[in-house]
Amino acid sequence: MNRLSQVDVDWAWSPFEPSDRRPWNRRLAAHLYRRAGFAANSRQLDEAVKLEPAEAVKKLVAENVEPDQFRASADALARTILAGGDPERLSAAWVYRLLYTPNQLLEKTTLFWHGHF
Repeated sequence: MNRLSQVDVDWAWSPFEPSDRRPWNRRLAAHLYRRAGFAANSRQLDEAVKLEPAEAVKKLVAENVEPDQFRASADALARTILAGGDPERLSAAWVYRLLYTPNQLLEKTTLFWHGHF
């Protein structure tokens, strides 16, 4: 019998509900932020723990909007790199986006799917 056949599918796909045995805490909030992005700072974790887990997820998805100012800066960097005549250096603009994005979920999803198709 392999390990996958031992997983209770109904449990695995059910929403997380905090309990006394498994409370919603900073450790689980940090896990959520690592899965949905690249991590969180202390302030973000403190805010997430004050919410119910489902509300924290909704907030992450709702904030999945790229501010115009950030997009303008990232696009200007990309145009500057392309103007230099070496498109292979364009990866530096992408690294900038990954490091400084206010929208980690979008960038993490892009990273996840970029090699799939």
